[in-house]
Amino acid sequence: MSSYSILAAGMVNALGLDTEQIRSKLFLENIKSPLRLSQQYLPDCYLGALPEVLGVIPSKFKELDSIYARILFHLYLQIEASVTELKKIFGSDRIAVLIGTSTSGVDASEAPFIQRAKTGNLPASYYFFNQEHGAGSKLISSIAGVTGPSYSISTACTSSAKVFASAKNILALDLADAVILGGADSICALTITGFKSLDLLSPEIANPMSVNRRGLNIGEGGALFTMVKSDMGVKLLGVGESSDAHHLSAPDPLGAGAAAAMRSALSQAGERKVKYINFHGTGTVLNDSMESRATAEVLGEDVFCSSTKPLTGHLLGGCGAAEFGFCWLMLSQAGENKVLLPHLWDGQSDSNLPNLNLVRAGQMASFSKQDLVLSNSFAFGGNNCSIALGL
Repeated sequence: MSSYSILAAGMVNALGLDTEQIRSKLFLENIKSPLRLSQQYLPDCYLGALPEVLGVIPSKFKELDSIYARILFHLYLQIEASVTELKKIFGSDRIAVLIGTSTSGVDASEAPFIQRAKTGNLPASYYFFNQEHGAGSKLISSIAGVTGPSYSISTACTSSAKVFASAKNILALDLADAVILGGADSICALTITGFKSLDLLSPEIANPMSVNRRGLNIGEGGALFTMVKSDMGVKLLGVGESSDAHHLSAPDPLGAGAAAAMRSALSQAGERKVKYINFHGTGTVLNDSMESRATAEVLGEDVFCSSTKPLTGHLLGGCGAAEFGFCWLMLSQAGENKVLLPHLWDGQSDSNLPNLNLVRAGQMASFSKQDLVLSNSFAFGGNNCSIALGL
């Protein structure tokens, strides 16, 4: 059974601008959500905005510029040293780039199209390609100077989870020796108004698995990694995918597709025991119901579990990579005993849901090479992805 090692990680979200800032907050016993009420969009909308405005991308890539592109560039700078070393070892043509996103650079098109509606003309500075889903993989391949397979995946909220399946396949088929992979999304009016129209936005910080939950919060950010085929450090051990095709914007209420994705990831990971699950955990009624039921069906009610979305907001196409990054940070802690990822909620359980083992902030557990971590991502259209990782 092959395994795949994560060599370097770059992260940015509402908790911090890089992996060290995020690590310094993520495992605190008194951790608090950084989400705040929106000043730009809907007045009763909590958002997981980045702590600072990010710098611009190099001017020669201006046709790809957007907030999304600036997030990816910021992430790339955190793993640039790893990419440089991999190019020396394998050559530029043996490094692939796989990026997941939901809205890509559509933020850069909103103002120009408002202008077009008013005046009949787009601004001269407008570039069409920056909103296409392929813009992110093109940007990273160009900045990194690598020429291996390069493409983007857009399957809504599983986008940057599914890149792990593609990366694993590319390495297994010897199409590349290393992969730059991950994903991101930015906050934009299209996202906010779209989720508002579905009545899914919460006027409070998300409260997943609570009887008082009122919906989700939107966030921005993402994560990038370098990965090779090896057996050291934190490893990718399996990726399970399924599609229940139940409804355009609602999951199968019984969680059959979610359960199938988890079982597939577990079968690839071999004889290991799941110690912890990072939930998709949006805080919507349908997601919480089906995910908790699927978890209880596949693993029972004793496994540690949590949703980290109250800490970042829902990063949409970026959440799969971001939450894989959280699991990577958790497993990268020194020693056998590790602080688990916290589940922030009001503690008021829903009697209609299974009685799951939700993690308290600061709670610890021991991890060995026989233990496994799952990270779930579920998307519109019943698109499901579960990632297995371990030591």
